[in-house]
Amino acid sequence: MTKRDAGFTLIEALVATAVFVLVISSLYQGLSAGWRGLRKATAEDQAVAVARAELASRGVETPLATSSASGVTPEGIAWQTDIRPYAGLSSQPESKSSFQAFWVTVTVRWREGRLSPEHVLDFTTLKLRKAQ
Repeated sequence: MTKRDAGFTLIEALVATAVFVLVISSLYQGLSAGWRGLRKATAEDQAVAVARAELASRGVETPLATSSASGVTPEGIAWQTDIRPYAGLSSQPESKSSFQAFWVTVTVRWREGRLSPEHVLDFTTLKLRKAQ
């Protein structure tokens, strides 16, 4: 073995370093994408939970009547609830229905960060109450 064959050349060391950097960069990108996806899914789950709670409370905690309400959760999720009468039952005067129907719409808005675009979800359901 000659003195020349005893170690790595500069080219071999640079190639090994470049491969190492590529592997670490790929791992970092994969982990970053995973964390971003987790944050997005968590924010969306919170927004859906807020909307479901608002839909469930209308007609139970607050009476069904034409109205509008809004608020913001501590997590920064803004919601707006609109209640309007359903025209299908009231447009038939000969109908002797003992119920009144109302459209309940909840709109939820949130951002995942200051610079991210605003996300919006709309939920609408039809609720009944006894006619007065």
